[in-house]
Amino acid sequence: MAAAYPKLFSPLKLRGTTLINRCIMGSMHNGLEEGDGFGHHLGRMAAFFEERAKGGVGLMVTGGIAPNNAGRVAPMAAMMATPADAARHREVTEAVHRHNGPKIAMQILHSGRYGYHPFNVSASAKKAPIGWFTPKALSSAEVERTIEDFVRCASLAQEAGYDGVEVIGWPRRRRGDGHQGVMGSEGYLINQFIAARTNKRTDEWGGTYTNRTRLPLAIVERIRAAVDPKFIIMFRLSMLDLVEGGSEWPEVVALAQGLEAAGADIINTGIGWHEARVPTIATCVPRGGFSWVTRKLRQEANGVTIPLVATNRINTPEIAEEILSKGDADLVSMARPFLADPFLLNKAKAGTPERINTCIACNQACLDHTFQMKIASCLVNPRAGYETELFTDKPTAQPLDVAVVGAGPAGLAFATTAAKHASPAGLAFATTAAKRGHRVTLYEASDKIGGQFNLAKMVPGKLLTISDDLEEFYETLRYFAHEIKATGVDLRLGTRTCGWGHACVSAEQLQASGAQRVVLATGVTPRKLNIPGDDHPSVLSYVEVSTRDLREVFVGERVAIIGAGGIGFDVAEFLAHGADRLPPPKAPAQLPAVSSLLGGADHLSPRTAITTAAFLDSWGIDPTNSMRGGLLNAAGADTGAAAGAAGGAATGAAPATAPAPSRQLFLLQRKKGKHGGGLGKTTGWIHRESLKKEGVNMIGGVSYEKVDDEGLHMKGKDGKPTVLKVDTVVVCAGQLSDTSLEKPLLAMGIPTFKIGGAHLAAELDAKRAIDQATRLAAEIESASPEKVGDFIAPLGMAGWLFQKFASKSA
Repeated sequence: MAAAYPKLFSPLKLRGTTLINRCIMGSMHNGLEEGDGFGHHLGRMAAFFEERAKGGVGLMVTGGIAPNNAGRVAPMAAMMATPADAARHREVTEAVHRHNGPKIAMQILHSGRYGYHPFNVSASAKKAPIGWFTPKALSSAEVERTIEDFVRCASLAQEAGYDGVEVIGWPRRRRGDGHQGVMGSEGYLINQFIAARTNKRTDEWGGTYTNRTRLPLAIVERIRAAVDPKFIIMFRLSMLDLVEGGSEWPEVVALAQGLEAAGADIINTGIGWHEARVPTIATCVPRGGFSWVTRKLRQEANGVTIPLVATNRINTPEIAEEILSKGDADLVSMARPFLADPFLLNKAKAGTPERINTCIACNQACLDHTFQMKIASCLVNPRAGYETELFTDKPTAQPLDVAVVGAGPAGLAFATTAAKHASPAGLAFATTAAKRGHRVTLYEASDKIGGQFNLAKMVPGKLLTISDDLEEFYETLRYFAHEIKATGVDLRLGTRTCGWGHACVSAEQLQASGAQRVVLATGVTPRKLNIPGDDHPSVLSYVEVSTRDLREVFVGERVAIIGAGGIGFDVAEFLAHGADRLPPPKAPAQLPAVSSLLGGADHLSPRTAITTAAFLDSWGIDPTNSMRGGLLNAAGADTGAAAGAAGGAATGAAPATAPAPSRQLFLLQRKKGKHGGGLGKTTGWIHRESLKKEGVNMIGGVSYEKVDDEGLHMKGKDGKPTVLKVDTVVVCAGQLSDTSLEKPLLAMGIPTFKIGGAHLAAELDAKRAIDQATRLAAEIESASPEKVGDFIAPLGMAGWLFQKFASKSA
């Protein structure tokens, strides 16, 4: 009920208008802004925002729209510069306004030197570290024309029916959170003028801080004069740059005061430039871990009375309510959480927060897709971005008896979608199929759902300190557990005792059950090393090491990890934090109705969880934000204030991280390239940095010869034999699909589909598994088994062209 979140669901009065609640869906460039076809039709964008409007969001912000050609992020990127552009956008605003209450603002984004085209411009001709081209420095006259372009863009947005604009004054992190009105932060054009590191001008637009802030203040002041008084102007202000040479705190305060005087209605918090080497929204960032920055401005900026927005890693209504109740901010911004669940707020208001599909901050289908010029979607909700083509709630006219074997993510997603209408694969299919009205029976060999997702949730790097001592990957399994009950999936756990990943029911049993379709979400089994000594007692699979209820082994002080893909990185993180040495974890008591489905005691101890103070210290962030750019100096600064400065952030009060273990870890791979080359584009660098901090030795270009009592015999990149004297060898070198049921089922004439790891034994790819399962569940009545491989998110024409260009430029 709303009574559980009184601050979150309280209205907020602005200049001449009112927001129905305190929640903003922050800007995400999801690839829909450019439209479809030569007419750039915005039907898909309209459907995307209408679904979130139905979910009751107070204020939504679009992805970045350029005010002129030079400001485009890439060639053909969205722009608002003509009445024809405004006319196309009316389809979006009318879709939102069909639902009483929610408002929508358009983000004005000038990319400046971050533009992926040779016509980009900036304050000075200084190439960005992550840019492709050196920008042209704007002349004084061109600066004036750019200001007028911003004003024209805002006026056209009002003509299109938008309720406001957001101006971004900081370069939005493509490695970070996707949310941005007028964007004045994250290193984009406006911030390139504000920051001394990028503004080397000596005219009236450079030099002193007063001169460097003339551009944002002029933009806001002139927009205010040009639009209706009720039209919302939100400015995204970089409050913590996380780069050397960034803004000092007194400068941030002064600009905030100037923005209010210029006519801004809301100030949104910007955290980190694109080029900053600090994670700001990935799973390793504590929930609400940057709300202290917004609180600092609220407490110290005399004269700033307009609403402030807290942002970054706010993904539950409980965290949002906590931040608002403490007075850290007047509004909270959540972007990716509304990809994961458009109806997050409705569920919280109805008193069913346990049914929220929580964002796990993985970035795999949202930001990683953005970098690949694909439609941004969501690992746990593949419908996001595909509202006009993926109908997971459409009731079936042909209810079927469907058997799903394997309760991993794919099987769960299928089952609950197909029954509601039902490994990640098994979970996804089962729940999706059930939602559509199919009669779904979900078989799982073990005593809990989740499949190899249960391995992911054991990794300390994916663990957060939060109020209920749970961690992000557990949230997804909690969601599926409640969906199983709500959709009527017939879940059969522990069908028979069998090894990890093996079929838990026979073909004869499935035939006798009357199944009209069988979906194999049986997952994978670890591949063996296949060298002499691979049966040596020191050789363990990643499953044996990572799974508490299967592991009766001891991992030594010196460990070789064979395979530097995602699994190898996770195992290294797991062992580096000594997670295998923790005492048996306590059973979660928060969700008694479904705890049996989640394995009871299989829950990580919060002793490995990271607090906000520990996170800031680990990444060299000044917890008082008194140093320029918010970074501690290389010699180190006094971090004793961290607990006091950041301890009030909405991250709970779990103990600090476990003491660093003394063991030596060697992460090995056959390839000579960088380790983790196949990890997510926006998170791979974080994993590599984390392991470096833990002292993990990364060695590439090796070949493995044998294992014996001496250790691992191998050849280095120079071809010379060597012995790595280790106590334990952990094999993370691939998997094999478990498809043992396929042939007998096909021989019986039962249509049989393979999804997830059973379809393709690559890395443990939950994104592909859940997407494949959900798409299959949406059309199981007519689908053919040989077409399952086609159930993947498509790459649009713009993405195809961009990738071709990028490959030639590489």
